[in-house]
Amino acid sequence: MGLTFTPLPDGRTRCRAVFSTLRRNGKGRRVRLDRTRTFTSAKAAEAWGKSVADQFEKTGSEGQLMVSEVAEYREAKELARGMDLRKVAAFWRDRHHVGAEVSVAEVFERYEDSAEWSRFATSTRSGKKSVLAQFCSAFGEIPASRVRLEDVEDYLDKIPHTITRNNHIRILRTFFKWAAGRKNRFVRQSPLISLQTEPEESSLPVFIPLEKVRALFDAAVRTDSGMIPFLALGFFAGIRPDEILRMEPRDFLFSDRRIQIRPEVAKRKRKGRPLPRILEDLPETVWKWLAAVDFDGRLDCASYIVRRRNLYAAAGIEWCNSAARHTFATYAYAKFNDGGKVRKWTGHRGGDNLLLTSYAALEEHARGIAYFEILPPSERIVPVRRISKYGNRAAWPSDERLLELTTRKTNREIAAIYGVTEAAVRKRVQRIRS
Repeated sequence: MGLTFTPLPDGRTRCRAVFSTLRRNGKGRRVRLDRTRTFTSAKAAEAWGKSVADQFEKTGSEGQLMVSEVAEYREAKELARGMDLRKVAAFWRDRHHVGAEVSVAEVFERYEDSAEWSRFATSTRSGKKSVLAQFCSAFGEIPASRVRLEDVEDYLDKIPHTITRNNHIRILRTFFKWAAGRKNRFVRQSPLISLQTEPEESSLPVFIPLEKVRALFDAAVRTDSGMIPFLALGFFAGIRPDEILRMEPRDFLFSDRRIQIRPEVAKRKRKGRPLPRILEDLPETVWKWLAAVDFDGRLDCASYIVRRRNLYAAAGIEWCNSAARHTFATYAYAKFNDGGKVRKWTGHRGGDNLLLTSYAALEEHARGIAYFEILPPSERIVPVRRISKYGNRAAWPSDERLLELTTRKTNREIAAIYGVTEAAVRKRVQRIRS
C-alpha cells in the first residue's frame, strides 16, 4: 500500500494511491482508499499523491475532498461563470468522447455505416473499401488512437508506385479525419495530418493507334460480338468504362441520336458531385456499330473483365484504364479540330487547355478521318460469344494459388482479376478450406 507511479508510453505519469486504516469509532472496521489519476508530468503526479496521502492520514476517510480537488472545483466554477458544473461536464463529454481502445478494423466498420460514407458514389466506395481493407490487414487489431505516423509511413513505403501511394494517402487522410471528428473522437488527432502526397510525373494520356483499334473490333466480331457495345461507346463516344457498366436502356435515346450520362451513372468529382452530361451529334461510327449488333440498351456485363482481357490480348494491345476514352479524344480532335465539341462529348470542364496539352497534335487530320471510318463489316453482325455463362470457371487459378492470393489481396481485387463477383471468390475459398 501507498503511492505507486507508472510512466506511460505517451510521456504521462499515472499515480495510484492505496491506503487502509481502522475507523476511530472503536468498532475495528477497516476503511480502504484506492484512487488513480494520470498527469502530464511526474512532478504533478507526485504533488497529487502527497496531497492524497496527507489528507487520508489526517481524516482517515475517503469521503472528503482533497485540498487540490477543492482548488480545482473553485477554478472550474469560476471558468464556468457560475453554471452547474454537471451540465458543463455533460456538454463536454457529448462533444469530446474518445474511443481510445477502439481498433482500426472496428472504426472502419463504423465508417462504412456512417452518413459520410453513404454520400460517396458506388465506385468511390469500392475504391476506398479496397484501400482501407488493405490498411486493416496491417493495422486492424491496433487501437486507432495508437497508430503512429512512422508506422503509416513504413506501410506506404512498401507501395512501389507514386500514384497508387498518393491515392492511399488521400483515402487514409479522409478516414482518420472522420475518426477524429467531433461526433466520433476515435482518435484525438489524425496521424496523417502532416503527411503530404508526392509529386507525380506528368505524362500524356495513353491512346491506341487506329490500326490496333481496328484489330480490336475485328477480334470482337470474330470471337465476342457482345463486347462491341462496350468498345463502341468507349472508342467512338468517349464514355468511361465504369460509366458504361452503370448505364441502362433509358440512357440511350436512339430516335434522337443522343446518349445521356445521368448523375447516378457519371463519374463523381469535386467533393463528390457528379459530372452528368448529354452526348449529342456524336460521330455516326458509334451508331453504326450499335446498329450492327441490334443493340437495344441492354449491356451484356457477364464476365466482362475476362472477356475484355481476352479481346485486348487477341489484338495485341496492353490494357490501360481509360485508353479508349483517350483514344477517342485524340482522334476526334484530329478530325474535327474543335476543342469545344470534343470537350462537350468527353465532359472535360474548363477551357481548351487540357485538350491542347493532352490530345492536340498527337495525330494528323487524315488519320482522324480514317479512325472514324472503322466500320462494321456488314449491316448486321451474327451474335458470337465463345464464353458460356459457366466459362469463367476455366479462368480460376489452382486452389493453392487462390489461397495464396487471399493472403495478399482482398476478395474485391481477386474478383476483378478473374472477372467474377466478390461473393463467388468468398464461396470458392470457403469450399477449398472446408
